[in-house]
Amino acid sequence: MSTAKRVITSADGSGNERDAADPRAALNLVRSGLIDAVDRLDKGQLGKYDPLSMTPALVRASLSLTGQPAVLATAVTKYWAGLMTSAWATAARSIGVPAEGQALAKDKRFADPSWTEHPGFFWLREQFTLFERAWQELVDAADVTPQQRAKARFVVQAIVDAMAPTNFPRRIPQY
Repeated sequence: MSTAKRVITSADGSGNERDAADPRAALNLVRSGLIDAVDRLDKGQLGKYDPLSMTPALVRASLSLTGQPAVLATAVTKYWAGLMTSAWATAARSIGVPAEGQALAKDKRFADPSWTEHPGFFWLREQFTLFERAWQELVDAADVTPQQRAKARFVVQAIVDAMAPTNFPRRIPQY
């Protein structure tokens, strides 16, 4: 049996070597390499198109979450439990049984009573609320600086807002 060890050498030229059998060391090396690459891009080409450095903040938050499987599992479990509760509430409402949905923040996009009264629109609102809440919780759980968290939260919220059912005419009760 060979006693030779496989090693991973860092790509940044620092000469840091780690045991390839240690998956955490390999993952940390990949993370640091990605962060270094994004930082170099931010100072070069990417910086021209992303002057507020939103991309590096989002990458750092994403990479932070890859190292927190318990946080990811909790968020996914809460999301799926919410989906199941929402499905039951929607099914109950569709046959005339009153059922409570997700606690909603005050959102003027869903002011029309149809978003609460009609089972189909109720279901869309519920799905969107759960999706938005899950992404907010993930960004808040990321191990990044407060400034990076604020940037990542801004980008994620912009993407989530763009996906709101109120942005699609066939999904608006008035149409």
